[in-house]
Amino acid sequence: RKKYLTYIDQIADRYADGDLDARGVHLALAGLMRALGTERTGRDLEVATVSEVRELVPVWPGLADILQACEVPSFTGDNIPQGQPSHEAVTRVLTMAVEAVNV
Repeated sequence: RKKYLTYIDQIADRYADGDLDARGVHLALAGLMRALGTERTGRDLEVATVSEVRELVPVWPGLADILQACEVPSFTGDNIPQGQPSHEAVTRVLTMAVEAVNV
């Protein structure tokens, strides 16, 4: 857990420093949470859809919730201002990631 919480802190720090935009935070968290899910469950969740994650890991709904929260912002173009998640959305998804790791 500590390792993944450290990674989440690093993502948050990179966002605060301007190294990552909101979309980048969502992409980084999605990848991190998929790696965590794969490590914890022994199932390859790297390319699973959110629906598949819900079916494969029903006892960990927070994992699918965070992946779903990251899904649309991750695939919205950088050049579309309304496509960038708000600062509040970034804060929310970082909190969701911490909660999912701590389960």
